[in-house]
Amino acid sequence: MAESGLAVATREAYGRVARGYLCYLESSGIFDMDAVEGATVLVFLASLSPRWAKTSLFWVVSNFRPFLAFTGPIRPGRRGAKPGFLGLTRTSA
Repeated sequence: MAESGLAVATREAYGRVARGYLCYLESSGIFDMDAVEGATVLVFLASLSPRWAKTSLFWVVSNFRPFLAFTGPIRPGRRGAKPGFLGLTRTSA
């Protein structure tokens, strides 16, 4: 990922959410990415709600999208993590 030209902080943010997701999958008994369903992604993101402000969740979801793209094409029945699908909208400061 270093070759992509992304800032170190961006790569670290992507890594944090990816690691969190993988830990979530393992704790849920899922050890194969092919077993992941769209609902799994949604439940993971919903599990973050108590720990993140709603305005911050937009960025978490945005940082999660590259991981989902990297792990393979979105298969039928598996939804991509687009910020709008959780009712999250970006607000200006």
